[in-house]
Amino acid sequence: MCGIREACQKPATVTRPNHFHRYKSTSLSKPVDTSVLYDYEVIQKISIKDKDQPNENWNFEAYAPRIFSRLRLAFGVNESAYVESLSQESLIKGLISGNWKSLQTLHNSGRSGSFIFKTHDDFLYVKSLPLSEWTHFRNILQDYYNYMVKNTDTLLTRFYGLYSITPPPYTDIPMITFIVMENCLSSTLEIDELYDLKGSTVNRSTPMDKRGSGVALKDLDYDLNKRKILIPEQLKRQLYNQIESDTKFLLIRNILDYSLLLGISYGDNLTDQSVINNEKKKSYQSIFQRDNGGTRGTMTRQIHYFFGIIDILTQWDINKMSEYGMKTFLLLQDSTQISAVKPPLYHKRFMDYMDKILKS
Repeated sequence: MCGIREACQKPATVTRPNHFHRYKSTSLSKPVDTSVLYDYEVIQKISIKDKDQPNENWNFEAYAPRIFSRLRLAFGVNESAYVESLSQESLIKGLISGNWKSLQTLHNSGRSGSFIFKTHDDFLYVKSLPLSEWTHFRNILQDYYNYMVKNTDTLLTRFYGLYSITPPPYTDIPMITFIVMENCLSSTLEIDELYDLKGSTVNRSTPMDKRGSGVALKDLDYDLNKRKILIPEQLKRQLYNQIESDTKFLLIRNILDYSLLLGISYGDNLTDQSVINNEKKKSYQSIFQRDNGGTRGTMTRQIHYFFGIIDILTQWDINKMSEYGMKTFLLLQDSTQISAVKPPLYHKRFMDYMDKILKS
């Protein structure tokens, strides 16, 4: 995208507040040098001329660009590879080519005006965020950064950039806040089955008319299909321990509604060349990504498993409390099995389910 490309490749106006109290680390985070703390507050600002209205500007902002550059470096993603993935017109024409009118379509697509796009090479996702999640992520960014660089085998979503775009007034489009993240399913192999697992049972089956290629099934579907994760026992223990560590990080920060995204490939089909080239974009792969981007199964060398913990920015707040009340008191749903429960219960239930599917 125009703004991301400029933010990565050349200097722009940078705002540094005179204070940084908003980003104090928690007691679990080790002290960070003051000069580094400033980097969490830096906002890189770029103005981009409107293609149709030359006197109007689209204001692009990159948040904590140095921090995210270090995160990309920690996971072996260099700047040129990052920019290359985001520099195809077919991704988001309005954001990339300057044909800004198409942003109206983007803004109105999806639930609550959200959008999510995958890059042409299957390497990254660009996802809009509600302001609550976007703000929450900025508040925990220091803790997230410290955890990710010290736990490079983590399954938590790898976020590589946090941005906003403010359209000119004539468009009547509100500010767009979005994030760029790595696709944990990127592989030279086709993903044949996909599951989104939370450990809950209420509404946790994908309707038959919604199923299809690339659509995730859910907990009840996984149980009905009697799938098992057949990987070496030592690696399975490492996987369980990593999931436990990752979700404790989320629990301490009052986060819920996350899922284990599980992809299964039976090794029958290869993806196209653009995805195969992704192996050249990363110099680091976790212990769970070393076989075609995933983990090779034990029963047959063709089966591969892909793991990621996704949707990790939802906080237990007044909205989730209201959802809990509505589902339990008005709809009379099982209060122990709905998604919107307090983080300690959510975490325990999630880990109980991980214990079930990994140790069976």
